[in-house]
Amino acid sequence: MYPLHHVGYWVDDLDAAMKQWHRDLDVGPFDVIEHVPFEEFVLTDGGQARADVVFDHSAAFAAWGPIVVELGQEIVADDVVLLEDYAYPVYGVPSQETKEAIRLCARLEGMITDPVYEGKSMQGMIDLVKKGYFPAGSKVLYAHLGGAPAINGYAYTFRNG
Repeated sequence: MYPLHHVGYWVDDLDAAMKQWHRDLDVGPFDVIEHVPFEEFVLTDGGQARADVVFDHSAAFAAWGPIVVELGQEIVADDVVLLEDYAYPVYGVPSQETKEAIRLCARLEGMITDPVYEGKSMQGMIDLVKKGYFPAGSKVLYAHLGGAPAINGYAYTFRNG
């Protein structure tokens, strides 16, 4: 028989589970991976594959002596907040506010964002911070997911900075 090397548990609250494992069993520190992608996931229902199922989860890993502990939490639709307030005027056309956010981000952070996705999301982030959407003391992460090559298609718009 091979020695045990990995244990895994599905939990309802990943943060609470990590704290409990650390407190009760001195496990940790944990490495967390948000939204673990699955290249292929098929759920069958009565022998028929269901195409409407997307499996999204986050996981935390830690060493417990020679054993790896994995805690997993399923991400469901209610866990995701999608604000579409900044997706205007239409796809691929930046608003004046988006252009201002792109210029501000480039000037202050040296970060290039495109007018299709990242610029609009940066506009949203700036606006939400100004409006006090995030509670005081919150840790906010802006994840730049690429898109900078698209800026070439908008060279005329940004020709003067």
